[in-house]
Amino acid sequence: MGKVSVDDKMRTQTLRKHGLGYHVIPAKYLEKNWKLIVVKLICKRADEKGSTLTRKHGGGRPKSVCMPEMIKQVGALICSQEKGQARAPERLLDN
Repeated sequence: MGKVSVDDKMRTQTLRKHGLGYHVIPAKYLEKNWKLIVVKLICKRADEKGSTLTRKHGGGRPKSVCMPEMIKQVGALICSQEKGQARAPERLLDN
């Protein structure tokens, strides 16, 4: 079983809106070889968010990582390691 396609997620969401339970959906599509836990998670997402395709808020890389201050601190840390100095990330990153 590979990843569940967008079409399959939409199909599952539609079946869920029509009142089918997560245990019935894989039985309707035996050729898909869906695992019950995967269908259960998709149904849970559809019930909680109303959509199976929206991402969880806060997922992904934090925006603070790309801030100019952080870029300078990381650059300073890399330069200090290239010069053969002892590693002291606490000193550099706590400024």
